[in-house]
Amino acid sequence: MIRKFTALMLALVMMLGTMSAPAFADDEPEPVGDDVIAGTVLPFGLYEPTETELYDSGRVKILCRRVHVTHSITAEITFTSTKYTKAWIGETEYEPYVDTEAGETTFILPIKLGEKFEFSAHTTAMGGQDITYGDDEDLIVNVDLEDPEPAERKDLVDGY
Repeated sequence: MIRKFTALMLALVMMLGTMSAPAFADDEPEPVGDDVIAGTVLPFGLYEPTETELYDSGRVKILCRRVHVTHSITAEITFTSTKYTKAWIGETEYEPYVDTEAGETTFILPIKLGEKFEFSAHTTAMGGQDITYGDDEDLIVNVDLEDPEPAERKDLVDGY
């Protein structure tokens, strides 16, 4: 009887030992925190914003073409200029992706959907200067909550 019990326990331990820990580790976790907007939980993915153009100074435009939803929300903030070398929010700096063919510079910045946000960026134009965006104008990014399906994934360059 003890041998059967020991053999059964050994078989159980061996069976459990072959399972990955946990077996469901590859599943995406349920979005929480900032990912819950107006009672709607957005699945992880890339989303198209409801408005693409956030700002137009007459010389440069600031665009948002995609929103990334993972454990946080980030937006692809694109300047219609290649003169921007860095952006920052508080003490955190963000490096650009420069597309010289399109004449654009893109930063991936954290945002909260539907809320005004502010960031600073350095441009080498006009003798080089730091400019804060969102302090005088309303920079707000939204996605369509009526149809919160992730946008079709496009080829990403260098993680963008």
